[in-house]
Amino acid sequence: MALTWTNDETAMIGELRKVGVKIGVVVAEPWAYECGLKEALVNDKNACQYPGIGMEIARSLCTMLTIPCQFIPLDYSTNMTKDTAGVGIYKPDYQEWLKGEIVGGDIDTTLPVVVETNSNMDKQLLDFTLPLFYMDGGLVVRKTMAPPGQLMMKPFHLNVWIAIGAIILFCTVYDIFSRLLIAHVRGKKDTNAFASSIIHFGIMTGRSVDVDVPLWSRRVLYAVTGMVSIVIGASYSAFLVGTRVSTNVYMPFNNVDQLANALEAGKYQLFIDQYSSHILTMIETSNIPSFMRLKEIFKQPGKKPQLVSNMTQKIQEIGRSSENIVLYSSQFVLRASAKGNCNITVIPLTELSDRGSFAFRKKNYPYSSLFFKATISFKDKGDFYEQTELKYRFSRPCAPNAGVAGAEGVDLPSLVELFYFVLIGLLVAAVSFSLELLCGGSSGKKSEEELMSDKQIALTAGNFAFIQNYHNKYGMNNQLNGNPYGNNNYATAIRGVNFDPSATSRMENEVFKSYWVFGETDKWYAPDQRIVYRRRSSAVRQRKRNGSF
Repeated sequence: MALTWTNDETAMIGELRKVGVKIGVVVAEPWAYECGLKEALVNDKNACQYPGIGMEIARSLCTMLTIPCQFIPLDYSTNMTKDTAGVGIYKPDYQEWLKGEIVGGDIDTTLPVVVETNSNMDKQLLDFTLPLFYMDGGLVVRKTMAPPGQLMMKPFHLNVWIAIGAIILFCTVYDIFSRLLIAHVRGKKDTNAFASSIIHFGIMTGRSVDVDVPLWSRRVLYAVTGMVSIVIGASYSAFLVGTRVSTNVYMPFNNVDQLANALEAGKYQLFIDQYSSHILTMIETSNIPSFMRLKEIFKQPGKKPQLVSNMTQKIQEIGRSSENIVLYSSQFVLRASAKGNCNITVIPLTELSDRGSFAFRKKNYPYSSLFFKATISFKDKGDFYEQTELKYRFSRPCAPNAGVAGAEGVDLPSLVELFYFVLIGLLVAAVSFSLELLCGGSSGKKSEEELMSDKQIALTAGNFAFIQNYHNKYGMNNQLNGNPYGNNNYATAIRGVNFDPSATSRMENEVFKSYWVFGETDKWYAPDQRIVYRRRSSAVRQRKRNGSF
């Protein structure tokens, strides 16, 4: 292929249109190889009605860009293996195999397709080694409303709120239901109760480990945790509401039929930039039912799409209007035009397949529609261009008038935002501390009642290993020190163990002095160098009697 390589995408399309291209398409479906091979031999797309996802994507790209393409199917099954879960994965030499097909075979490039999917085809990853990926068509859809949780997303990025909210939500849910969870485990005599303590290891906030921790600091910790939980809880709830609204608002079209429904109902108006006018030719000449329906809709009064000579200007007009508008353009035009305009969302046209949204589609992503982008770098290796870099990222639209490019990737939290987060945390802590001082509760020492009621501690990894050691030593079914209840759970198994005040390890003593006993304990003591445990159950009553059972 006499192709002059250039970074100018428009010029590249022109070169490809002149010389044509033979594309080796990796086919995944078991029936697609023979079907695609039949099409390749006669060079007629009508010879294969169901060529598979990879071939359909390649067809749509070449048709969209009016590039003469011939497709050669490559059987991926000879270069695939299965992992332990039975999922197909490429062998380590997969890329070398493709490179060999390009250098030694009768193809100009390859279009490998990696599909990670479930029965709903809702997750897919596409890998292109041809710059056609840059040039996939796109739609620009006017946002009709913002999600209710939008105000809660400040001053942090959405992903920061999600991270904080997830942590607090986990701790809160655990704190509420831990008693129920452990009580359930206790009822299962064949269940290893030590395993259930793994759940407790997750709770690290709002609990005191050492009796020397001042009361005021514990209360400040409780207050800060509570305030943050309320704020995050409200934000997270609003975010969930916004997700359910925005899923319908920002993702209006899953396929061509839905686009046709919107246009026919007069909800949207279609504009096409002059560089992508070939899409009209494709629709006019296509025998695909959904495209034929579009052709009929375009004949109706006021439904005919309008050609736009300056897409950037048109997008700016959309940002100032209240109309619902759909724009079709090549992706490389939209990438520059949509930058900085947050009132629009770019959706790749390859989502609009006659069979549904099989390409680039990421369903049910929160807040707004996301789409897949990649940056590919090539190096001239003489007989072929070798891919030297491939970066993936997801893109999201931003809030209206936020001044952030709608087509930019999801950013990590900046240092400024992290500073704001720390500053707000310090302010909340200062307010909590001031209230604590005003209430006069800074005693610096726990009362006996607090010591008796503070049953939960955050276990360190050392405590964890120490308890496991005792569990392995005495076991759940051992009747320790004549205790007939040693088979209920691990807590009952250690309750008769003498604690040695002369032990050199403070950690060992701390486990016995401060050990909380799952969910059913109403009180615990550590008198006379022995743990005494009392259950609420009337069947097992134990009380303090001279420091022994």
